[in-house]
Amino acid sequence: MKRKHIIIILVTWAIIVLISISPDDSNKMNQKDAIELCRNYAHDLLLSRGKNNLLKLSLGAAYNKIKEANFKEYYFDATELKNDMDIKNRYPTIYYLSPLIEENKYKALRLVSFEELDEIYMVMTFAYYIDNEIVEIHTKGMMIFTIGVRYYAPIDKNIARKIIRKIANLPLMRLFTGYIGTTGRWRVINFKYNCNLNDYDVWLKKVLPIKAVTDNNKEGVITKDYFDSYEESMQKRGEYLHNWIDLCVEDQQNKIPKLYMELDRL
Repeated sequence: MKRKHIIIILVTWAIIVLISISPDDSNKMNQKDAIELCRNYAHDLLLSRGKNNLLKLSLGAAYNKIKEANFKEYYFDATELKNDMDIKNRYPTIYYLSPLIEENKYKALRLVSFEELDEIYMVMTFAYYIDNEIVEIHTKGMMIFTIGVRYYAPIDKNIARKIIRKIANLPLMRLFTGYIGTTGRWRVINFKYNCNLNDYDVWLKKVLPIKAVTDNNKEGVITKDYFDSYEESMQKRGEYLHNWIDLCVEDQQNKIPKLYMELDRL
């Protein structure tokens, strides 16, 4: 046997051994991935779009809700507002358009609540902001999206996919293969929201003409009374937020141990 053939056999044997001992599943549970999934999910709910993609990311109650939902993708039509300069100046269209731009979803949708249990279960809430305030429709409530996810790793005994995962999980290959080497994925189990931009568009077009007529305050004029009122309001806001922190610290100190004690009993 020629030396060249011996080298080929040894290299082939070494590759087979490395693949055989390589892990079948790298089990990449990354909290950042869960948050990113939920943010994208909330963004699609906000714009009422991507039904097929949302179905792929959903299980259980979330899947049923998306399947039964009547999705009508949000579209901003300014024709009813463009002729009224007073309305346009008070409510610039950028507030409508900003969430439609992909990179702006991180500014428009902010993570305002996050809870985790047993590492693979998470619930988080994103709020849609305009001018540092959560958007609210008085007849429906705040525009917030609460999403519950879990890390789901089904058993996959398919030989071909198993070999592909083992190759992807080789030491040097892991740097380039991303999540090919794992069966696990974060999936949305349940979600809830009261309203999205379609609802906001309908409500805003009803309320803007009324507000433009009834609001007689002059813009750009800051009086001493206004400044004093603003300063007092900010002080009260600061006191409230400080008390909120105290309440949340106490609440989580009491709630989390109870949750895990209940979990241990099961």
